[in-house]
Amino acid sequence: MPSIFEPAAEREALARLDRLTPDAPAQFGKFNAHRMMCHLIDASSIALGDKPVSPGRGPMSFKPVRQLIIFVIPWPKGKVQTHPEFLETKPVEFEADRARLRALLARVAQRGRDGGPFQAHPAFGNLSIREWGGLVHRHVGHHFAQFGV
Repeated sequence: MPSIFEPAAEREALARLDRLTPDAPAQFGKFNAHRMMCHLIDASSIALGDKPVSPGRGPMSFKPVRQLIIFVIPWPKGKVQTHPEFLETKPVEFEADRARLRALLARVAQRGRDGGPFQAHPAFGNLSIREWGGLVHRHVGHHFAQFGV
């Protein structure tokens, strides 16, 4: 599985972000494009430890379960409730929020190439570098596909 830590995957994600428009219609889910970017800002801030959270201790924190979710099973489209910690950033100005997300994704990618560290995930608990790279890549790709980019 690709990782956001791979330069080609990072470039692809940033190019997809650049193609996102404020009026892009959602193919699934409840987010609009701007709200989705703010959700990814929260997710990136959590990964980097800029936004402290409680580490997950539930069933998704067990390695076999999280490995299936991160790397194997298809993700449902619009059927999973988003954890409130991933919904705290409110949309302000589309281009400013896009620039903020771009900078955060670049920081996540560089930190992964440098070997970490990353904060524990609020649902999955402590993740390896490989798991973080796959999760961020898949999460960003999932939401960009939500808006056709």
